[in-house]
Amino acid sequence: VKASVDAEGILGVDEARLGLALKLLQSLSNDYASAVAYLEFMLFRQLSEAIGKEITADAFAEYVVYHDRLLFAPAFRPQQFAFAVRRSPESFPDGELRLETNTGSDVIRTMCRQVETLGDMHFSSGASTFRFDGDKYAHAYVARTFEGKKPNPLKLVARARQFSSFLLMIGTVTGKDEFSADKAIIITNKDEVVVPLLLDPLPTPKEFADAIESLSPEQQAFCKAFRSMQLASTLFAVMVVQLKPQVEAVLNLDPGSLTKEIALTESLMELFIEYQIPTSMLSYDGPTTTEAGAKIDAVKAHVAQIEAVIDDARQKDLKQTAEESLHRKLLSDESSDCDEVENEAEDSFGACEVNAMPPTRKMRMAKISNNKCSARTRSIETSAPAASMLGSIDKERNLKMKKKGGPSPPLLMCRQAKPQPQVKNESETTEEPASGKQDQQALTDQEWDSVESGYDLTALPKRLDDQFKLLDTDSQLRPTTIKPQMPWSKRTKKSILAEPTTVALEDDALARERARAFDLLDALTRSGALRLESTALHVIVAATHAFDRSITDTVVIDNTDVILKAERASLIIGSTLHDRPCAELIAPEKREKVLLSSPGLLESSVAEEALAAEAA
Repeated sequence: VKASVDAEGILGVDEARLGLALKLLQSLSNDYASAVAYLEFMLFRQLSEAIGKEITADAFAEYVVYHDRLLFAPAFRPQQFAFAVRRSPESFPDGELRLETNTGSDVIRTMCRQVETLGDMHFSSGASTFRFDGDKYAHAYVARTFEGKKPNPLKLVARARQFSSFLLMIGTVTGKDEFSADKAIIITNKDEVVVPLLLDPLPTPKEFADAIESLSPEQQAFCKAFRSMQLASTLFAVMVVQLKPQVEAVLNLDPGSLTKEIALTESLMELFIEYQIPTSMLSYDGPTTTEAGAKIDAVKAHVAQIEAVIDDARQKDLKQTAEESLHRKLLSDESSDCDEVENEAEDSFGACEVNAMPPTRKMRMAKISNNKCSARTRSIETSAPAASMLGSIDKERNLKMKKKGGPSPPLLMCRQAKPQPQVKNESETTEEPASGKQDQQALTDQEWDSVESGYDLTALPKRLDDQFKLLDTDSQLRPTTIKPQMPWSKRTKKSILAEPTTVALEDDALARERARAFDLLDALTRSGALRLESTALHVIVAATHAFDRSITDTVVIDNTDVILKAERASLIIGSTLHDRPCAELIAPEKREKVLLSSPGLLESSVAEEALAAEAA
């Protein structure tokens, strides 16, 4: 059959055959896509039926916890980030520090290694430099995401028990022996502080290398320098300072002396934090061989003296405030108030009482009645006899006001003709002598110069990045920064029987909390002269294992075992953190299986030796 052609010859036989072929190819392509989609649907259904439910990211995270428990040797298994704040393993904890998921109260698991640094570490605030050499821990956290999503945020939770306190600092490690504290807060008496944390993944090493490949050497150097700064910012550090051991040290008391001295400890903390009393005014200055009880009694006597001075200053402030209030009442700005004062004086005092007043009082009342409000610009001084008389007639005035149905007038508390001088707070008149700061600074600088090299925490992000580039063939592991967010949440109680209240801490409030915390540290270390006794430093480095598809799509469409990918990522990070070959991290019964599934992770010689030792 000949194909018809119009007058202009647009459609011919060849064109018709080509159109028919393309239509058949399109139909074939659609049929193929439908068949593949149906097969994938069958696989999805079989996968769900085999497992019993649809696999979600949370369900996969639960399995990873189970899998890591079987994969790693006991000494290297990931642990919950939950640490008790205590002086020693036998002591009752003063509080708790936890890292939790932001959506619930599930504690995250991290690979943990306790590190040792030769010599003290330090951090600075203002002119003071503080030294510490407590426990130090390096943690590695792996966040897993699917379908290109961001990692779930975390939250740092710090709780203190009743009659206990500690200081929490958040920052980063900027040097081998240096900690930089950006935020600080005092946590005491059942306070709970929640700090939201944001995880921000960086490009993978392969993505970074591909992005700068076509740049000039100068541009590449700039990008590499900037990335090194980004990697350094992935070190998130949390430091805990126990306050009670430090109070004992600065007051020259024996260790553990304040454990059962609850009232004394509370009084000391109030004097240090609220009034900023120098520790030299409260410390024990006698022989070091004196019994612990005698030292405590000496400190109690010093505390009682300081509290008496503060109480006396408080009473003087209250009396001065009352006098100023009476002075403002007598100098009322409105003319109607002047008339009311005149009428009230006539009604309440009576003619006899007015005649019995001192001359200065009668002259003042005559001026009020004649000149009305001209008294607002004059200075009025009440004599001592008049003040005593005013106090004696308060009851009569109150009875008259009650008969009229009105409120009782305020009591006149003018007791002295001459106003008292303003009493300054002890914290304003007494300051810690700074004569020894420069000498101590020079001493500590000399000590730091002699510190030997130990474990360098700042090298950990770069080492992880190099391992990702070498061993992560799928380019799925991303270095991740951990950044504190606003606002913080603080749950506190004003008294032991009060209901807890929750407040949000923004920038200004956090700045005040940091100032209070470092003022306390300055007092408890004598501006850095004493080493911090009981501290714990936790350094967390994070990585994100990012999958482009969902879990089911990765298994069905990509035909990839997600478990093996997660296992490989955990071994890469764990080996870098612990400075051990992967074979040493793996449980003996799992080494042969890992050698077959991930041969690149295990060196052949190490793996063979491990297997030979197991067989022997």
